[in-house]
Amino acid sequence: MIKGVILTHGDLAESLVKTVNMIMGEHVELYSIPFNFEEGIELFEKRFEEFIMKNQDEEIVIFTDLFGGSCLATARKYLDRKNVHVITNVNLSELIYFSSMKDKLPVKKLINGIVKSGKQVFEVSKRNFRGI
Repeated sequence: MIKGVILTHGDLAESLVKTVNMIMGEHVELYSIPFNFEEGIELFEKRFEEFIMKNQDEEIVIFTDLFGGSCLATARKYLDRKNVHVITNVNLSELIYFSSMKDKLPVKKLINGIVKSGKQVFEVSKRNFRGI
């Protein structure tokens, strides 16, 4: 089974999971672990480590909000594991692709598709709005 987890600053991760569930009409294996400044980085890292350990026999796709941010720095600590994959600068189209294809594709093809879907959104936007 392939599980997804979103790591973001503030409540963005929780909102993205709720939005994906609203659009997809079902609960998918997509979880959120927010980094709230009031709680501190230690508690965030502990919650994330617990998620990794609980799912160590599963493929895990980690989505983070910013390249170079605290969430990515935390996720990078687990990249030496073969079952851990990280995608940064998460967007809604990537999460919808993940949710709709995670049970249909092997993890490497799934990740390639997620990255491609995210890039396509930007390309289409650039072409469609060039004249505005």
